[in-house]
Amino acid sequence: MIARLGCDPKSVLDKSAESWLTGYIDLTVAYRDANPKASAGYLVSSLRVGCAAMLCSAFPLSVPVERPHIVDAAMEAYGRVRHEAALMLLDRLPVIEEALHDALR
Repeated sequence: MIARLGCDPKSVLDKSAESWLTGYIDLTVAYRDANPKASAGYLVSSLRVGCAAMLCSAFPLSVPVERPHIVDAAMEAYGRVRHEAALMLLDRLPVIEEALHDALR
């Protein structure tokens, strides 16, 4: 899935929002060029699906439920980054989807 590659939480947050969006659009256009049967609607909606997957995926954050002793600073940081990235994507979803739609015309 495109969003799984292009929406890595650290990548979303480590770069400026505009820089990340440019890279995500480039990735999506390259995917479309390699897979011409993929519709623009499918490609635009893949971001929404990827964002939902990021929010709903419990792994690896579900592991400490049964083994709380394994929680360390790195796992806590990962959980915070993933949550912050998902919120940023949700907040900007209309703008990102519009930019993707425009690029795929």
